[in-house]
Amino acid sequence: MPSTRELLGLKGSIRKFVSPVSESYFSGDILRFHDSSTSYLTHEMNMIQGYATKDPHTLAQGESVLLYTIKTQKFGINDYTDASGYQEFAPTIGNGMLRLKAGTVFVKVNGLNQTSKLPEQTQTTNVDFYLDSTQTKVRLRKLSSDAYGINLGLNPHQRPDLIQINYQLERIP
Repeated sequence: MPSTRELLGLKGSIRKFVSPVSESYFSGDILRFHDSSTSYLTHEMNMIQGYATKDPHTLAQGESVLLYTIKTQKFGINDYTDASGYQEFAPTIGNGMLRLKAGTVFVKVNGLNQTSKLPEQTQTTNVDFYLDSTQTKVRLRKLSSDAYGINLGLNPHQRPDLIQINYQLERIP
């Protein structure tokens, strides 16, 4: 049996603490980590998909930057869809495998923080904003009798409203 550093069929050199779980043309679809005594740890890295597909998978640097960086996007008065009870904003998400991570979305209108129910942020009552059911859009409620929400376009200073949305992304399970 070859040692951990000399795996049959593996192209290139293998470093300490990492060994392939499965192999393909690209040598090591999934990497498994182990300690100095070659006892396997619970962590693996999925090299094919490039992102974690189950709990013990570790994230590549690009994936962690994508998911853990707080993104800021600013919207103007013409950048939303108007509905009967809310104004809907669509932050840039990228592909169809991502959505807004509940609990990380924060909205400011003209510098004033708007409220939502943490951590799920999908509750529609007693909030200024909430996420839609797909968690890809932010809905800013229009001012209602419960004193929550805000009406855009009624700025007393005669300046256009500025809506700032801060958020993080997550993969759709």
